[in-house]
Amino acid sequence: WYGCDSAPGTINAMMRYLGFDICGLAVKDVGPYAGKLDPAKYSDDKVLFLDGQEYHPFNWQTSTDHVGHNNYHMLPIGIDPDSYTPRYTRSLYGDEQVDAYLKEAISYVHEHHGAVCATHPVKVDYWFNYDYDAVDEEPLIPLAGTNIERFWLGGGRIAIMDSVDLFGFRRILDNPAVNFIYLQGEKPCRDSVVRAIRNHHTIAAAWFDEADVTLNGHLPGDEISPEEASNGVVSIHAKSSKGVIREVRIFAGPEVIWKTNPGVPEVTLEVPLKNQTPDRFIRVEAEGEDREHILISTPFFLPVSH
Repeated sequence: WYGCDSAPGTINAMMRYLGFDICGLAVKDVGPYAGKLDPAKYSDDKVLFLDGQEYHPFNWQTSTDHVGHNNYHMLPIGIDPDSYTPRYTRSLYGDEQVDAYLKEAISYVHEHHGAVCATHPVKVDYWFNYDYDAVDEEPLIPLAGTNIERFWLGGGRIAIMDSVDLFGFRRILDNPAVNFIYLQGEKPCRDSVVRAIRNHHTIAAAWFDEADVTLNGHLPGDEISPEEASNGVVSIHAKSSKGVIREVRIFAGPEVIWKTNPGVPEVTLEVPLKNQTPDRFIRVEAEGEDREHILISTPFFLPVSH
């Protein structure tokens, strides 16, 4: 998705050119639309626009204001067309007010039939404690050592996604942040996309045209038993949009349990996990010539031990 306070028609044309199918319009200012955008009139047989918004408060004198005043932003995706609101763009003072704000805003999105993503939470982990459906890393980079990996290692379940602010239309070409979403044969529409995100069926990517990762037919975000995982096969297909794929790696928990260096633009791989001991989850990364040219699957989660 892209922040797009103007010219959705131009975004439609650029999406057609790049082969992007779905866009969640992350509008920041509802004023020009009198609180309603009506993206349906910009959708067609190639491009599906979903109602969305970026809630972007500014925090002051909170526990994270030393990082910057742009924390606590979130992206509602596929919300009801009549739910655009300026209510969630305001200043926050102190952690208690932030806590109440986040709970209310997330509930508002879910009550209006959308999915909600914690967007660019740079070097902060406040989102661990809230009912987000997804989180993004902007720019997308390898996740070893990040808060997102730490959340998964601690037993948390959340979808990984990618996003970028559209500061000028050139941005869609210079930073083609995309998400591959498994609709499982359903027609692309608001309901099927929101359902897929809330089920964590996502692969986040930048500079990739194609991506598909399954484990014994299971999708990223699914739960799989340790027995099936240890005897399973990870199927990987990836196609870079720029340069070659430098490395493909499979993680079990924090450890890389398999990797290869293909050095070609497109790969199709079948990787047996026989004799591997799965640890909390299995996930896949494919990295291009630059560390920000990357594909990252949401993990296949193992049951949490109590």
